[in-house]
Amino acid sequence: MKGLKDTVMWILTKKNLVIILFIVFLYLRLFISDSSLLLSSDSLKFIETSKRFPNYTLYNDEIYLHHPPLYPYTIRFFSLFFQDHTAAIFVSLISSIASFFVLYNFLMLLTKNFDIVFFVMVFYTMSATFIEAAGAILRETFVVLLILLALYYYVKGVKFNNKKSLIAATIFGSLLAITSDHVVFILPAFALSYIIFNKEKINLKAAEVQRTSRFAFSKRLKLPNLKYAIMPLLITLIVYGSWLGIKAFQYSNSYYYPIGIEGIPIDVRNFGIFELLSPQLFEDYSDARLVSSGIPAVKRVAFNIGYMFNMAPFSIPDGLNFTTMKYLLFTRHIIYIILIYVPLAMLAIFGLYTIAKEFIRTKKIYQNVNLYMIGIFLIFIFPITQKFVSPRYIYTSYIFLYFIMGYGLTTLLKKRGVAQIRPIIFPLIAILLLLLIPIWYYSHPYVVLFSKKVISSQKTGDFIANNIPSEAVIMAQPGYGVKLIYLTGNRVVGLHPQPEKLPELIDYYNISYIVFGRRYTSDAYYVSTKSVEFVRDNPDKFELIAAIQEDYRDFYNEEDPASTDEVYIYKIIN
Repeated sequence: MKGLKDTVMWILTKKNLVIILFIVFLYLRLFISDSSLLLSSDSLKFIETSKRFPNYTLYNDEIYLHHPPLYPYTIRFFSLFFQDHTAAIFVSLISSIASFFVLYNFLMLLTKNFDIVFFVMVFYTMSATFIEAAGAILRETFVVLLILLALYYYVKGVKFNNKKSLIAATIFGSLLAITSDHVVFILPAFALSYIIFNKEKINLKAAEVQRTSRFAFSKRLKLPNLKYAIMPLLITLIVYGSWLGIKAFQYSNSYYYPIGIEGIPIDVRNFGIFELLSPQLFEDYSDARLVSSGIPAVKRVAFNIGYMFNMAPFSIPDGLNFTTMKYLLFTRHIIYIILIYVPLAMLAIFGLYTIAKEFIRTKKIYQNVNLYMIGIFLIFIFPITQKFVSPRYIYTSYIFLYFIMGYGLTTLLKKRGVAQIRPIIFPLIAILLLLLIPIWYYSHPYVVLFSKKVISSQKTGDFIANNIPSEAVIMAQPGYGVKLIYLTGNRVVGLHPQPEKLPELIDYYNISYIVFGRRYTSDAYYVSTKSVEFVRDNPDKFELIAAIQEDYRDFYNEEDPASTDEVYIYKIIN
């Protein structure tokens, strides 16, 4: 028996376990269930802006200020070798692959505990969210990679006083600054890393007391190695500040700017620093939706946190709510929730409890990896407090939740008397993961890089391309704007939600046509509905020239309202 155990341990060394895990990681991301990919607005805005390199324009052919440009520019580079959508998928896939190794090295640098790290990497490998993101035309895997690289090199730099690592952290932080506005969260993450992992301990109690006048004294806090440690933070801030400067310049020279939901023109004259950071803070931004964010704050938080535990091959369908559950939720999903997701949630709670209990007992901050992980988790989950939030906004926090789960699982196994985790648990996990490969291939036989692209609103785009002049300006309901830009090349802005502003905006942008559809008016999203009603109710001002049927039943359940759509095109009567 001992000989068998030694043989298994010889085969399943740490290196071989990581190799097995990576093979499964790659396989789950390389093979998908459908041969075709339906491109939504979120995907098309990155593809379209990449096509316009070196310009970075979208709505009304103006500079696209919703996101910094590095991700579309990266897609543009790989478009030299692939079709546009394949290049975008390739960026996501390569980013996902690289993040596996960066995360492993980052966690080993911090913990030097293979047991915990292995469990974290299993959760990361099996995450339905990250599996889907690896084949999606979205910037999230690219952003997560840059964040992990910046954190890894920064921690390495301050921990070992390594200037080359701090230079690397500066580079990746700066790249993040021209990729995502979520760079604002890397700045407190840098600060936390410095406080906890700096080579020399920062002793808050031992601050020097200096006399500043006859009767006044001040404390001078010693911050060792700050001269070099602060450089990544400052340079990243400067680079991001340059992007904010571009925004400020554009706003300062505009009355309206298409910065609202899908290019809705918004009055930007009275912008401030908060509006520069997030266009959602403009007064008119939320008016486009009849129901703000769709769900109350508590349900919104619960929805986003719930999907953090979504694991393959037992995943819960995306977009699950009280409306969609009647055709998306099946008995098997309820079983998954009870047998898998509730235990995972309890594991996370146990991990948090264990870490908190240990901190209260030791009151240790310096070199406290567990405290650091909770701090980073809280930093990157902060976007959940926004009024308009998607699970995509908090993807980075998933990773640090997996650490809390992995720590909780390791602690629990040790408490249960499993003295050596790896000889018992890890071989079983490795075997199960390898057995998953043929099972996965049975339902996911297509290679993600060979996906065929299908564009939403294709028939509408074809009609416009064949019947409407290319120089005509279109005001499109959010949900259709980017699709029409990609399909037609016409200038497009979003349909403003306030009908009283339509005449002014029609003159301001020289609008000739208005486009809206059933799906975004009444089926699901209720966007700019008052303006839709205004156009319908004024046939003397707006002439209906086409009602086009769109069919997406190859991609949606037939009971889902999104499976079909009817799009209406109105010509403005001068």
